[in-house]
Amino acid sequence: MPLKEQGGQFGNKDLGLSDDFISDHGKVRIFTSSKSSSPADEEPNFCVICQMDFEDQERIRVLDCRHEYHVECIGKWFNVKRNCPICKSIALY
Repeated sequence: MPLKEQGGQFGNKDLGLSDDFISDHGKVRIFTSSKSSSPADEEPNFCVICQMDFEDQERIRVLDCRHEYHVECIGKWFNVKRNCPICKSIALY
């Protein structure tokens, strides 16, 4: 998994992913509020990174663990970390 190179006090590499790797992996879908599901199975309809509700027609990135985020929010997150903010699993393979 390509990591971003970063020099500095703590070593030569950080834990973030490269922008190319992020854009080449994972699924992106268009959010629609009319998604049918039972209330008990419903995932949150907001991005846990920015705490904003998903709006109709927004691009949402679906990770391998099936958690969803705004494309821009999770992109910034992945520049620093490579794990899902919710379940902490490796987010993209």
